[in-house]
Amino acid sequence: TEGVIWATLNLAQARNLIGDADAAAELLEQARTLSRGKRDGHISSSILLEEAILEAEAGDVAAARDRFRAVYRSGRRRRDYDQALTAAKNLAVMANEGAQPRREVHWWEAASALASELRDWREQQDIERARGVALAKSGQYDEAMSAFDRAIEINDEHDNAIDSARSRADKGAVALDHAAKGDVSDERFDELTELAVEILDTARRELELLGDFEWAAIAVRNLRTGWVLRKTEAEGAAVLIDAAEHLRADADYSVELRRNAAWLLLAAGTSAEDDARPAEWLVDAATLSSTDRVERAWSLAKQAATLTARGFDRPALRLYDVALEGLSPSDDASVFGNILNDSVLTIDQESGLDDVRGRLLRVEQIARETDDRVLLS
Repeated sequence: TEGVIWATLNLAQARNLIGDADAAAELLEQARTLSRGKRDGHISSSILLEEAILEAEAGDVAAARDRFRAVYRSGRRRRDYDQALTAAKNLAVMANEGAQPRREVHWWEAASALASELRDWREQQDIERARGVALAKSGQYDEAMSAFDRAIEINDEHDNAIDSARSRADKGAVALDHAAKGDVSDERFDELTELAVEILDTARRELELLGDFEWAAIAVRNLRTGWVLRKTEAEGAAVLIDAAEHLRADADYSVELRRNAAWLLLAAGTSAEDDARPAEWLVDAATLSSTDRVERAWSLAKQAATLTARGFDRPALRLYDVALEGLSPSDDASVFGNILNDSVLTIDQESGLDDVRGRLLRVEQIARETDDRVLLS
């Protein structure tokens, strides 16, 4: 009979995975009927876990929470720590989804204790990182950084370089968040931002060496914020451009480095004479980001619009012009016309009046040839 129960449970899981929740619920009811009188806590809790998952997915949060708690208590009592751990992790996730960071912290702490009992270091490091995020969300920044320190320690003990570097990147992000959002003195602000930049830059270099460019890019974006907060944007831009020169093999990451370096220089308040540098870096980034001419033009135009909104008209016009140089009306008349029309906003209306007039006449010509009512308006 036990074999039949487990087979029924497996079928229920399979049905739920393909989205047939009703069939899964019927199979779980069959498994429950078969298990009656067996007094097998592991089987009963396995059924409860699957029912809780179904209820959570259906939006019945209260019922799912009750079942997960029942599994957690039963697992602890029976020393079935695997089941208790599964329940505790689900309860932590539910608390996160319900925007209850303190409750989430509680359940991650419970999960951490269970992972320790199981001597499962991979689970432990995962849980410590999740606990760190929850602690930061609840404003317990020092405790959050300690959680990430513990994750780093666990990973270093087991030569798990990738998760050690990711944990370090998370710790740096928390230090940055503490400085930006926490109620701290000027002295503490300086300490935290300096620490954040140091940690994030270490993590970035580690992640680059490991080839984890997705996480390295996240570290770069956080570093950019750190350098802005410390008002060391030019220094940060130099670091990123140097990295970009040495990491051309990964085009997407090189794009990210150049883009962030450009925005750092612009944030530093570059003079009109220096505007060409970040503009060219943004052009390089867009060129590397796509081989499709229309996509590349849109990428340049989007960044140009952001530059215009922030008062950087000269580099914005450079980006618009590069976008137009790499495109023709025959590629996509509407896109070409819209970018040409938007570029007018960046031109000085007095000294560049003839240029403005010429661009608008070209837009009108394209609109009439293509009968584009939007451009004509």
